[in-house]
Amino acid sequence: MNSVWQWNTGQPSIFGGLQQVANISKKSVETQGTRFRHDPVKLVKKPNRDGSGRTIPLGKRINLQDVYEYRMSGKTWDEVAAHFKCSTKHIHEKMTDTFPELRKVYFGGKERPGNRPKDVDITAIIRDILGGMSIRQVAPLYGISHVSLGRKLKQTDKGARAVEVARNRAMDMNAAKKAEAQKRRAAA
Repeated sequence: MNSVWQWNTGQPSIFGGLQQVANISKKSVETQGTRFRHDPVKLVKKPNRDGSGRTIPLGKRINLQDVYEYRMSGKTWDEVAAHFKCSTKHIHEKMTDTFPELRKVYFGGKERPGNRPKDVDITAIIRDILGGMSIRQVAPLYGISHVSLGRKLKQTDKGARAVEVARNRAMDMNAAKKAEAQKRRAAA
């Protein structure tokens, strides 16, 4: 007696119809799909400037001295790249490697923008902190970050004392808030 679990019973499979569809789709994939294609796909290659098969380096294509003079006339790197028909990144890297002084050139009529120490009245800040304000409250009033202000204050003796007073005041306030919260939890 044959069991229903035996697959080799000599009877046609119930999956026969599905197998027929699977064979058809497999054949179509083999004939049309790129995965099973035996002939390589031909890609059209971009023509190079001189037809030699290699790109001409930027230093040979354009005169770097002309680029230097054009940049020093006050043009931006984008304008230089457009004028010499190349990418901004490529010409900037090549020129700053060849002429390192171009890294420092800035045409804005003033100094290069960036982080610069700010002049602040430390005595007024110390007075505000000792008067009851925190460093985080004082910092925006003087247009400086609280981190920079803390560093500046720690550089002087009076400033270090003001930082210590502010820190102790903050710790006392946090302890009072914590004790009040514990009291509320115990009462509830």
